[in-house]
Amino acid sequence: MNGHHLAVHVLITAVGMRVTPHFIGAEPARIADGPQAGRRLLGPEEDLARELVTDLGAGRRAKAVFAAAPPEDILIRADPFADPALLPAGLPHEDMTPRQRRLLEGLVRRYLDRAPAAYAQECWSDAVARGLETLSFAWAGGLVPGDRHYYCVRAPDFLIEYDNTQDDGNHAHSVWRHVRHDWGADLLRAHYTEQHH
Repeated sequence: MNGHHLAVHVLITAVGMRVTPHFIGAEPARIADGPQAGRRLLGPEEDLARELVTDLGAGRRAKAVFAAAPPEDILIRADPFADPALLPAGLPHEDMTPRQRRLLEGLVRRYLDRAPAAYAQECWSDAVARGLETLSFAWAGGLVPGDRHYYCVRAPDFLIEYDNTQDDGNHAHSVWRHVRHDWGADLLRAHYTEQHH
């Protein structure tokens, strides 16, 4: 059985849709046996990040990897507000090679594309308008598949976290949160401003 937990906050108004906080967990992260043996619900999220961190040369990797041992869980789990400043600074997008930048951008798109297409594109367009150089990537833990590990992506408007640390690295969590859009706060604010003077 795969999946384990899903928590997606959805708010739909006449103005638009918001889907953050957005959390997906998988236990097991990799199915060991049976007809679905080897299946990994969050496999692409793990593989893209690992490809990025292992592509980094020693100097860049030293800046991206903030700890040899990963945290036990996502770092913002008890934070009611999305605050990218709670995450490690990591390696900035602008300090990466073109290939590494593409990997980071692909990782971000993987999370955004969990949302309906129009909202995913809105979030990506906002990130591009802000400047992709504002993105950064950080990693902790082992680099080999099966090692316990954690990573995060910081941006001014959103954050992404992923960990696969519990059950000997076979229990994954992933979260995408948006500073302005979390819990639909911006749409609710617009509604109350326009409809309830």
